[in-house]
Amino acid sequence: MIRIFFLLLASIFICSTSYAVEVAELEPETVAQLMLFYEWDELVITPSKRPGRIAEAASPVYVFTTEDIQRTGVRNFMELVKFIPGFYVYPRTDQIWRIAARGINSYDKILFLLDGIPLNNSAQGGAVNMNLFPGLEKIKRVEVISGPGSTMWGSDAATAIISIITKDGRDIDGHVASVNVSTEDNHRQADILSGKKYDWGEYLLSITYAENDGFGNEEFGYKNYVHDGGSIPWNDQRGNFNHIYPSYEIYGKVRYKDFTFKAYIAEKNKYTFWTTSQSTNYHDVQDKKSIHSAEDIHLELGHHAELSDTMTLETKLTARKIDYTRDKVVEAGMNHGSDFICDPTDPNDVCIEPIHNRTEKFPEEGIGLEFIFNWDINEKNTLVAGARARVVEAGPGEFLRFHVNTGQPPADPNIEARTLLYAETTDYTYGAYVEDTFYATDKLTLIGGIRIDYNDPRETKSVIMPRGAAIYKFSDAITAKYMYNTGYIRPGMSKSYAISLSKHGSAKESQKVRSHDIALTYAAEKTQLSVGVFHMTVYDNIIYNANLGSFINDGDITTEGVELLFKQGFFDGKLLFSLNYGYSTAEKEDAFGSKSNYLQGIPHHVYAAGLTYLFTDKVSLHANVTGWADLEMDNAKVTSWYAVPTHPDEYDGEHLLNFNLRFADLFDEHLDVSLYVLNTLDRRARLQAYDSWHTWWSYDRGRSIGIKTSWEF
Repeated sequence: MIRIFFLLLASIFICSTSYAVEVAELEPETVAQLMLFYEWDELVITPSKRPGRIAEAASPVYVFTTEDIQRTGVRNFMELVKFIPGFYVYPRTDQIWRIAARGINSYDKILFLLDGIPLNNSAQGGAVNMNLFPGLEKIKRVEVISGPGSTMWGSDAATAIISIITKDGRDIDGHVASVNVSTEDNHRQADILSGKKYDWGEYLLSITYAENDGFGNEEFGYKNYVHDGGSIPWNDQRGNFNHIYPSYEIYGKVRYKDFTFKAYIAEKNKYTFWTTSQSTNYHDVQDKKSIHSAEDIHLELGHHAELSDTMTLETKLTARKIDYTRDKVVEAGMNHGSDFICDPTDPNDVCIEPIHNRTEKFPEEGIGLEFIFNWDINEKNTLVAGARARVVEAGPGEFLRFHVNTGQPPADPNIEARTLLYAETTDYTYGAYVEDTFYATDKLTLIGGIRIDYNDPRETKSVIMPRGAAIYKFSDAITAKYMYNTGYIRPGMSKSYAISLSKHGSAKESQKVRSHDIALTYAAEKTQLSVGVFHMTVYDNIIYNANLGSFINDGDITTEGVELLFKQGFFDGKLLFSLNYGYSTAEKEDAFGSKSNYLQGIPHHVYAAGLTYLFTDKVSLHANVTGWADLEMDNAKVTSWYAVPTHPDEYDGEHLLNFNLRFADLFDEHLDVSLYVLNTLDRRARLQAYDSWHTWWSYDRGRSIGIKTSWEF
C-alpha cells in the first residue's frame, strides 16, 4: 500500500515545438545496444513539452522506438499498447477495444497525440478507433505518460498520455513501400512513406490502407450464438468482432524555414457486434451488424521564433473536423433485446417486426490558437509558459431511425424517427500555464508549475491543476524521483448535465485525478531498470448507469500499484531480455462514504516479457508473451445477466505467445522482411468484462501467421 501525501505547487508547460526536435544521434556498436540504451539517452518532449531526458522527467514516461516496433512485429497500435507497463488492452465485442491504465477503465481518459495534435473527440471522449491508426510505419517513437498530465496538456490527459512522434523527412530520405498480410483475420495493410530533407526544410508523407475480416470461427459462419440451454459450449465458438472495413489514413507535414504545416486525414471504419448480452427469454443469433465510422481532419500551422539566445516563442493555429457515426440494425419490441437482430432462418427464433436501422451521429468542428514561451533564464532556472484558446461547434448529437426495407420512418408509432441527445453547442475552452525547472544542485532538480482552465458550457467554472517533482541523481546510473501530477476530463457532450437533453442521468462534474509517484531508475552498460509505485485517485468518476440509461458521476476511485520496466543484455549484446509489468488494485468510495473493491473486469497483474536474439546484424528472432492474471469479477451480478452461470476459474489469467523472425537491410539495404506468428498456442475465446455490472463474450483471436515486407527506394 502506498500512502504518500506531499504537496508541491507545480506545473506547466511549454507546447511541443512545431518543428522537428534535434536529438543527439547515438553510435551503438550493435543493434542490441540500440534496442537497450536508446530510450534512456533519448530526449523526450511530452512530459514538459520541451526536450528533456527521461530520467529527469516530472512524470513517469516510457518510450517505444521504431526498432521496438520492428522487432516485436506488432501490426497495429493496440498491440503496441500491450507493452506499456501497467496498461491492459481488452477487446469488446461492441464498439472499440478498451484500454485500462493503472487498474482503471481509461478509454475516454487518455489523451492521444500525433506530433502534438490532440486526436480526442469532445462528443463522447477518447479517440475513435485508435486501434487502427495512426499507422506504425511512420512512427519514430511513442512517448507514454503513465498517470495524469493535464497540467501540461489540459482536459483529456486524465490517466495517461500516448504521444506519437513521427519520423522526419531526413529519417526517410527517399520512399518506402510496405505490405503486411496475415491469416485467421485475413489482415491486409499497405503503407507508403516518403520523406526528404532540403536546404529550405523537409517533408514527410504517409499513406496507410487497412482492412480485415475480424476473428471468429468459420464453422459457425463467424456468428455469435448466445442462448440458454443450447448445444454450443459456453466459452467456445464465440464472436467475430473488430472487423476492419476498408479504412485509410493520410498524414503529411512540411517544414519551410520557421513554419511547419501538418495535416491528418483519416476514415476509420469498423464492423462489429453491438453487444452480446443475454436474456433467458429468447435466443439470438448475431452477425456483424454494427458499423462504427470516424472521419477525421486535423490541421495545424506552426511558427517557431527565436526571440533571443535564451528565448523562443511557438505559435500554433489548429483546425479540426470529426464526424463520428454508428450504424446498427435493431429489432423493435423485444424485451431487453431491442438492439438485436433475429435469425429468420431459425424456426426457434422469434422475429418481431418492424426491423429498423439506427444511426447515431456525433459531428464536431473547431479551431484553436496556442502560444508557448520558453526562457532559459540562467544556468539554474528554465521557464515555460503559454496560453491556449479553443472553440468547438459540436452537434447535434442524435439517433436517426428508418425501416430497413422501405427507407421510411419506423411504422411502429412508439419508435421515434429522431431522438436528439444534445443540440448544436458551441464549446469554449481557455487555458494558461507556467512551469519552472530549478537546478538546485548538480544532483537535485525541482520542478513546479500550475495551470488554469476554463470551459463553457460543459463545465462553467475554472479548474486549477498543480504539478511538482523532486529529482535526485545519486550517480550517473541511479536516479530517484518523487512526482505529483493532476488531471481532469470534462464530460463528453452526450454525458454532460449542461448539454445532454437527458438531465436525469447526466454527469454534473468533470472527472479529476491526483497522483503521487515515486520512481527509481538504474541504467548501466547492459542493464536498465525502472521501478515506480503510485497512489492515484479519480474523483467524480463517470460511468454508464444501465437503470437510468445514461452517464452519471459515481463516486471516487483510488488505485495503487507498481509499474516496472526491465531490460538486460547477454552474450555481448546478442541476446536481449525485456519485461514490462504492472500491478494495481482499486477501491471505490460512493457519495455516502461506503467503500468497496472496484470490480470492473480488469486484472491485478499485466505483463509483457520478451527475448530477442541476434543471429547476425541482419537476422534476429524475437519471442514475447503478453498476458494478465487475477481478474476480479462480481459473480453474482454477472450471473444475474446470463442464463449460463459464470465460471470464476476462467478469470485466473490468460497469455498469448508471439514470434517474429526479421531479416533487415537485404539487397543492398533495400528490403526488410518479417515473418511472424501471433497467438502461437492458438488461445481461444473467453469471458471478458467491461465493468462491474455487465460483461460481454469476446473472441480474443486465433493463431495468425503473417508476413510483412518493406522496400526502400
